[in-house]
Amino acid sequence: MKIKVLIVAVLACGPALAGLVQLSPASVADGALTNYLDFDSLGTGQNVTSVTGDGLTVDLSTTMETEWAGPSLNDYFTWNEYPDSMLTSTSATMMALGNSTATSITLTLSEPVWGFGVEVSPADDTNGTVTGTFYSPTDVGTSFTVSGLSWVNNACFSQFMAGQASDCVGGSQIIAASGGPIQSVTISLNPTDQFELAGIVFETEPPAPEPSTFLLLGTALLGLGVLSRRRLAR
Repeated sequence: MKIKVLIVAVLACGPALAGLVQLSPASVADGALTNYLDFDSLGTGQNVTSVTGDGLTVDLSTTMETEWAGPSLNDYFTWNEYPDSMLTSTSATMMALGNSTATSITLTLSEPVWGFGVEVSPADDTNGTVTGTFYSPTDVGTSFTVSGLSWVNNACFSQFMAGQASDCVGGSQIIAASGGPIQSVTISLNPTDQFELAGIVFETEPPAPEPSTFLLLGTALLGLGVLSRRRLAR
């Protein structure tokens, strides 16, 4: 009985799937997910149904058009900036995927990943939330919602139009989760509206076990060896 209990304790400390957890926008902006799906080379005005980068292909459930995104490029400052965005300043830009009619989109990954995130901005005058539903290969879904999504920081925009502010940023939001495996992600806005996606990031492998895990494993194996020798001695 002691041997069985000891084995269970060792297995419980391994890299078993503990379930998805939502990642904060700031942690993603700081590099919590290290792989970046870069499709800047596609250029603007391209209709795409999939994008590939850093060893991963993402199939899109609807056709989207490429366009540059940045705090001061699209629709009067619709993109946020660090630490609420992967963009580091109001002058930074990245390629985005936009659709003027879709109310949601599903991103299907060529292989399961441990973590996945994407930055979302409405493409029209909308204020609300963005929800990402992350699906495992067995179609078990977990949903997370981020509030504060907006077409623009409306108070600042009013000041900008009145000449009282020189710079504003919008309310794009990062929706991300880790704890895989993640096979697909459905992104939707509330209220529903046209929107843009950019800054797709992911992590292919779970984090390495802590040194304490190996220490516990070694102690457990040593204990098993002692118990086995005692039984043989009898």
